[in-house]
Amino acid sequence: MAWGDTEGEKTANADAQKAAKNLATASEHHRRQLLIIAALEQELVIVDQHIDEAQKEYRAIERQALQLARTVLEEQ
Repeated sequence: MAWGDTEGEKTANADAQKAAKNLATASEHHRRQLLIIAALEQELVIVDQHIDEAQKEYRAIERQALQLARTVLEEQ
């Protein structure tokens, strides 16, 4: 760009502003994606905890059912 090329300066300035705006938009999008990922990871931890609790409850109920079945068979 030559000295005094005001049209070129305006174009370069507009391009720089557009690039800065695009970068800010992309950065905000990335930040939001990271927040979503963090929330989903936390949700997975909670789901895993619920699965563990459900499996423990299932095993306890299964043991109770086996004990009841054994008791009934012993009484017969």
